[in-house]
Amino acid sequence: EGDFLKDSKNPAPVLADLLVRERAHIHTRLASQGMSVSALNNYLDSPWRYFFQNLLRVPSTKEPHQHFGTAMDSALKLATQMEREGSVASDRVCGEFERVLFSAPMREVDRTAYLKRGRDALLGYMKQYGGGTQAEVDAGIRFSVPFATGLAELPEITLHGEYDRVEFLEGGAVRVVDFKTGS
Repeated sequence: EGDFLKDSKNPAPVLADLLVRERAHIHTRLASQGMSVSALNNYLDSPWRYFFQNLLRVPSTKEPHQHFGTAMDSALKLATQMEREGSVASDRVCGEFERVLFSAPMREVDRTAYLKRGRDALLGYMKQYGGGTQAEVDAGIRFSVPFATGLAELPEITLHGEYDRVEFLEGGAVRVVDFKTGS
């Protein structure tokens, strides 16, 4: 702690020392938790972002667009569930979106903008797809795939995630849908 405070303008040497001392713990954590698709995207964007956000799990606040994405995800999951049950009620789907969005901490100006954007998007989606498809649908199907790293220390890591929507079509075909609702 003292070294870090002395050299606070350049924490790199202290961080490097920490990485060397905690190498086994970091390796074990990486091997055991695998990597989500979001974590992989963080790593590709910035290995340090991945290290702090996904591996060490340093807490951070959500941005308004992330709260919007969470609310849309919840509403779209409900829409898919209702579709499986026979009919989609737009008031219930929009109500779910609003419930999640209103529970999120954000400025009122952001909430108002995202409320309109979300309602418009959900109503457009339900107008186009709310009548149901001829396919069997499901949501929240998790996947886990081993991924070769090419590293002797960690030859394989598990990539895992969850599909937003899967449609099982005629003839054995499958359509996988990944909703993009964030920034």
